[in-house]
Amino acid sequence: MKISELKNAPDWLKAAVVKNENVEIIRGEVTWLGGTWEHGIWERGTWQGGIWQDGIWQDGTWEHGIWEGGTWLDGIWKGGIWEGGTWRDGTWKDGIWQFGIWEGGTWQDGTWERGTWERGTWQFGTWEHGIWEGGTWRDGTWKDGIWQFGIWQFGIWERGTWRDGTWQDGTWQDGTWEGGTWLDGIWLGGTWEHGIWERGYSSPLRAAFIPLVNGDRIKFSCEEKSVAEWEAVAASGGYGNMPPEQFQALKISFELAKLYIKLKNTK
Repeated sequence: MKISELKNAPDWLKAAVVKNENVEIIRGEVTWLGGTWEHGIWERGTWQGGIWQDGIWQDGTWEHGIWEGGTWLDGIWKGGIWEGGTWRDGTWKDGIWQFGIWEGGTWQDGTWERGTWERGTWQFGTWEHGIWEGGTWRDGTWKDGIWQFGIWQFGIWERGTWRDGTWQDGTWQDGTWEGGTWLDGIWLGGTWEHGIWERGYSSPLRAAFIPLVNGDRIKFSCEEKSVAEWEAVAASGGYGNMPPEQFQALKISFELAKLYIKLKNTK
C-alpha cells in the first residue's frame, strides 16, 4: 500500500520522501516491502526490500535491499547490499559492504569490499579492500587494504599493509608489516620492516638475517657496518629485546659472514 492509503501511519513515515512505495503496518510496526526511500528519518520497523537512497535510519531491522547512502544509527542488518554512507552502531549479520564509513558496532559475517573502518568488533567474514583504523578483528579473511591500528585475534591475512597494532594469532600470507606487536601465528611471506616479534612460525626476522658482504663490510637488511662495528653493537646490547631464537639466527649469520671475509682475504 501507499503511505497515503494507510490509516495509522506514523508522522515520521508521512514526512518521508518516497517513490513507488509498498508499505504495511503489521501488528503496529511499519513494514517496508518495496519501493524507493529518497529521504527522511526512519525511526523503527522492518525493511524487507527496496532501495534506500538517503536519510537517517534510527533503529529497526533491515532484511534485504540496497542501501545507497545516508546515516545508519542503530539496528540489525541481516542481508543486502550497502553501497555507501555512514554506519554508526548496530549489528551486521550478513551481506555485502561495497563502500562507506564504519564508525562502530558489531560485524558478524559477510563481505567487505572497500571503505573505512574506524572502530568496532569484526567477528567473521571476508575483507577485500579498505582502511581499518581501530577495533577488534576476531576471525575471517583479509584480502587487501591498510590496517592502521587495532587488535587482530585470528584469521587469514592474504596481503596489504599493516602499520600498527597487536597481532595475537592467525596466518599471514603476504604483504608489508610496518610496525606493531606480533604475539603468535604463522608467517608465510611478505616484507617485515619494523616491530616486535614474540613468537610464531617462519619468523620474518630470520629472512632479514641474510648477510650481504661488500668488501670487508657486512650488510643486514638496510644496515651496513664493518665487522668491528657490528661487534660493538652486540657488546653494547644494541639488539634490544630480540627473542633468543632470533638473536641466535643473527649470530650464526654474522659468524658465517666473518668467515667468508677471512677466507676471501687469505686467497
